[in-house]
Amino acid sequence: MVGESSRCRNLESMVQDIQAKLCKLSLELLSDITDNFSDEREIGRGGFGVVYKGVLENADVVAVKKLVSMPGVNDVQFENEVYHLMMLKHKNIVRFLGYCFETRHLCILHNGRYCFAEMPEKLLCLEYLPNGSLDRHISDESCGLDWHKRYGIIRGICSGLHYLHEESQTNTPIIHLDLKPGNILLTNEMVPRIADFGLSRLFGEQQSHIYATNTGGSFGYMAPEYLHKGIITKKSDIFSLGVIVIEIITGRRDTPDSTGLSMPDFIENVLEKWRNRLEDSRCTSLEKSCQQIRRCIEMGLNCVQFDETNRPTVKEIIDSLKRQDDMNLHVINEEKLPADQVEQLARAPQESLNAGSPPRQNVPDENVPHRRTCAGCDDPIGHGRFLSCMGSVWHPECFRCFACIKPISEYEFSMRKDQPYHRSCYKECFHPKCDVCDNFKYCPSHEDDGTPRCCSCERMEVLPRVIEYATLDDGRKLCFECRLNSIMDTPECQHVCMDIQEFFEGLNMKVEQQIPSLLVERQALNEALEAEKNGHHLPETRGLCLSEEQIVRTILKRPQIGRGNRILDVITGPYKLSRQCEVTAILILYGLPRLLTGSILAHEMMHAYLRLKGFRNLSIEVEEGICQVLSHLWLESEIIAGSSSNVASSSSAPTFKKGTMTEFEKKLGAFFKNQIETDSSEVYGGGFRAGYLAVQRYGLRTTLDQMKLTGSFPC
Repeated sequence: MVGESSRCRNLESMVQDIQAKLCKLSLELLSDITDNFSDEREIGRGGFGVVYKGVLENADVVAVKKLVSMPGVNDVQFENEVYHLMMLKHKNIVRFLGYCFETRHLCILHNGRYCFAEMPEKLLCLEYLPNGSLDRHISDESCGLDWHKRYGIIRGICSGLHYLHEESQTNTPIIHLDLKPGNILLTNEMVPRIADFGLSRLFGEQQSHIYATNTGGSFGYMAPEYLHKGIITKKSDIFSLGVIVIEIITGRRDTPDSTGLSMPDFIENVLEKWRNRLEDSRCTSLEKSCQQIRRCIEMGLNCVQFDETNRPTVKEIIDSLKRQDDMNLHVINEEKLPADQVEQLARAPQESLNAGSPPRQNVPDENVPHRRTCAGCDDPIGHGRFLSCMGSVWHPECFRCFACIKPISEYEFSMRKDQPYHRSCYKECFHPKCDVCDNFKYCPSHEDDGTPRCCSCERMEVLPRVIEYATLDDGRKLCFECRLNSIMDTPECQHVCMDIQEFFEGLNMKVEQQIPSLLVERQALNEALEAEKNGHHLPETRGLCLSEEQIVRTILKRPQIGRGNRILDVITGPYKLSRQCEVTAILILYGLPRLLTGSILAHEMMHAYLRLKGFRNLSIEVEEGICQVLSHLWLESEIIAGSSSNVASSSSAPTFKKGTMTEFEKKLGAFFKNQIETDSSEVYGGGFRAGYLAVQRYGLRTTLDQMKLTGSFPC
């Protein structure tokens, strides 16, 4: 007991002295200060262990992380975390106090005989941060932390990550690989400290990439190249940082793609919400805060770019934020310019943009009538060439398009909400386009003049002869590309059904019962809908999950195309449905592309899962919402898998082989995703957005458990 008391005092001194060396701690001591690892002392739980609150004799508090037993893996994780934490000393990195690595010998009954088994115990002791993790404080941008604290947290996270990547005593960069709000702890003063290095990897100086044999991390924060290919670079952490920054600012993991907004509109929407909040709170530094918010949201969006090479480094991020802070501190006294200076400023745009800009020279500017400071970089302009635009002066290379971030070299440019654009970039960002081919749309008046519209991608063309629309027997039209990729009979549908079943199994949601998935015509779908007593479907539904016994006519063979591109000879046959469980069959409308067929099938398969697993008393919004979420998740997984394939074709030929996808199919999948995300109906659109938010925050399994328990999404 004397030894344990001494170790406890050592631990107490370490809590008080930040320069103290770490020590090895006994399992007995850690068990004692955590009340034998009681549930009441549990303060957190992660993929590699449980965190307990430890109370010392002098009432100081520490955090004790007890790693779970994962033979063959946990030793490596433990060694990684101890090795890294021993050498890390930074104000934005959690303090490491000590560790425990002991083996207990327990007598257990095995195969009818008693034997001794070795039970390794691995624990870490860390500083206790009473404010908990960041995710508890950023659930909504409209409440909780004010902007000043959020900005300080962003700066602190960037500083800590820069230390890991560039400044740590390991001499080689440390890549965190599981950066997320739950792994960022907050002090009493709301200073962020990065924690949980269970997945960290040292990154050799001569290596630009590492390939991981096993990926770990948190879905939604993992970079796509790491998630799908196992490629590890420092840019993996940058992606996670971008997601966190956006979440700190908006309260959600939103992006322009997920909200259906262009990037400029997304930024302006976020900025407008914050401006309103700051005005309501009578902020004394409104413009300064708005400039910081704009810079941070732009930085966050740059960090989450799909191509890792386009993401900034953490040093570039810190330099950008520093420039923003320096601009806010620099006050320029406006003075009236002489007439000749005004004339020079008026000529500046054409003169400097039509001529190559010489190397910038920050020469002394005592004789310059007005101390000109560039509005872009905040450096003095001196005697060099400059532009006078938007009420400010600029270095020619600093006056940049808000969309492409490249200098504007044309004399004429477009403006939107006080932001400059190349005219071509403005058209690209804001003129209406076809949702699939991305070509600019023709006059909207053609929407109602009989111009053919594809029933799948909804693309219209003034010259239908170029597109070669096919006409189905129920009057629907398919463009050439959608027809090539369409599922036209039940045997073809079975391949898609197998993909959906694999997808559900991958989510630990295996549907045990064998449910027939049948492709049918519109008339057969309508007749089945009339005979169905359960469910809530739209009159123009394209899929049904049936619960009643009935006979339906399914399409047996892919129909031929006759004169005038009309579908001929749709061969059908009767299929008798028998009720052996809660679900008798899933019906899908024929003639839709594989991705759309699959998304509908995923939606209806989720209906089947809910019925078979005993989900009762769900509201229409909750049930349809979670089904739309599964449809969206399947589309997302297919698009990502197709994008990562090295054998994807650039032609428009159909690619039913799993893992390959044409460029048209990728755009088509993005269009179907966008339809789900932007649905304006209360049931399907509102239900999806509520369900998607719940899954993003709490995970799919927790969301389903809450639905089964309460009939609603967790909030």
